Amino acid sequence: LGGQPTAQFLAKIANDAQASYRLRSLAVIGRTQQNPKAGAELAIAVLQSAHEGKDPYGIFDTFLKNKQGPPALAALLNQQKPGSLSQEIALVGVQKASSAATKPEGLVKALQKAADLKPMKTQLTPEEMERMMSLVAEHGDPHRGEAVFRRAAMQCFVCHAIGGAGGIIGPDLVSIGASAPVDYLIESLLEPSKKIKEGYHTTLVTTKKGEAFAGAIAREDATELVVRDAAGIEHRIPKAEIASNQISPVSLMPPGLTAQLREDEFVDLVRFLSELGKDGEFKTPPNRFVRHWQVLQPHERTRDAIGHYGEKIFAEDFKTYIWTPLYARVDGSLPADEMPRVEGRGKNRYGVAHFFLDVTAAGKVPLKISGKLKDMHLFVGEEPVKLPEEGEAVTIELDLKPGTHRITVAGLLDWGYDAVTVELTGDAGQAKALTLSELN
Repeated sequence: LGGQPTAQFLAKIANDAQASYRLRSLAVIGRTQQNPKAGAELAIAVLQSAHEGKDPYGIFDTFLKNKQGPPALAALLNQQKPGSLSQEIALVGVQKASSAATKPEGLVKALQKAADLKPMKTQLTPEEMERMMSLVAEHGDPHRGEAVFRRAAMQCFVCHAIGGAGGIIGPDLVSIGASAPVDYLIESLLEPSKKIKEGYHTTLVTTKKGEAFAGAIAREDATELVVRDAAGIEHRIPKAEIASNQISPVSLMPPGLTAQLREDEFVDLVRFLSELGKDGEFKTPPNRFVRHWQVLQPHERTRDAIGHYGEKIFAEDFKTYIWTPLYARVDGSLPADEMPRVEGRGKNRYGVAHFFLDVTAAGKVPLKISGKLKDMHLFVGEEPVKLPEEGEAVTIELDLKPGTHRITVAGLLDWGYDAVTVELTGDAGQAKALTLSELN
């Protein structure tokens, strides 16, 4: 294998429009592994025929694994006319390239050019608004939009919650799609100060000492005003020290956040928001899913100690472990692809997260755990809980005393551990999952 006959054989399959997409994809992958430039020459036509804009066999992944792959594919894409590649398959490539360790910007730009993906404007004319609303209805993908909403750079969760999971500075967006028309959502994103929901205006407070505070009023009484700023920090201000207190016409949501988005990403984000609260996949279910998690950042101890102590090291209350917030998706699942990759044995990488249960009455607390159980580990405190070796859902009963209990979940990434959900199915008065604000 590897000689000219192999190259001709793979090229024949890749160029055969009557062959299945799977066979054509595998032929491109094989040729790319031999020679990225030659593989790129075959890849364009195959990607153009991608069913529903998907890359199920990993053509993009093959190019991204090879140092010469991204520039080879980018060179061929740059020879294509704008619009010659579907936006759906180009977005798959952009997303994979953007998350690759090498961050191949040349390939990202080439994909954007080939699919005619345009950056988002910050202001729209009436005609452009009509066009944008049509794009949202016809091409917006709420699943991709949820991923945009969850990006750290967008800072959406700093201010907003969905079904109680997220920030508390701005309004909870759990039903925004059922109550707000699409043009309102578009305007609110592009010009936040133009549409400010009642009760969420910015308050400007100046003290007699000349200190200035801006934020939302968290609470107040006869002697004190508490202002929560855009970072979620609360400032306690004695009323006797206040020189002025006025409502600002400027929203706490910073303008320009959407400028970092391409037009297609903005369309997907609006479509996601427009689906929130409507019947369907993006209506927050009533289940008592754990929505407030903390995830473990990579730490040198895990690499060195897992061989001696096993996965229980993830459940240790180790002083220098760093845990950061991560909220569940609308459907209640904790996405593995957003979890930090914690080193284990060899090349193994784990996703590790924990939450806290507040138990008011001693007894058995039932939890329904969903996800790939084979490579999942569960701990109460530092004690392991045995899970079945097969299956994707199990209900277990934890015998817990009154108090706060740390529950840790660790899964082996890249082996089917795509997401995990934990649902409390017992008496709501007996146990509840603490929110991040309650922990702090």
